[in-house]
Amino acid sequence: MRKTLLTLAAGLAFAGCTTGPGIQPMSGAPGVYFLVRESPTQYPPADQLAEASRAEATAYCDAQGGDLDVLEAQASKGWNMTGNVPIFKMRFRCTPRAAAQAASGTPR
Repeated sequence: MRKTLLTLAAGLAFAGCTTGPGIQPMSGAPGVYFLVRESPTQYPPADQLAEASRAEATAYCDAQGGDLDVLEAQASKGWNMTGNVPIFKMRFRCTPRAAAQAASGTPR
């Protein structure tokens, strides 16, 4: 629980430093979501952008009573000389906790 709260706090701290449409459902793929985050500057670095995005997706799945299941993630570090900035893209779904526990065989 403490780890989840710390992850959520980190995500919220960096949320103001990024831009993007937020979590969007993917058309033609029920239950699959897409998240894109782009830094308006060279900061935060791509790894922090990815961490904040994962925290946001985890909080989204927690609110739905599920666990984050990342299907695909891509990070671009950008290069300041060309005007490119860090971008993180993630495709994910929220697996119901009961299903996740049954698949792993261990209680959460």
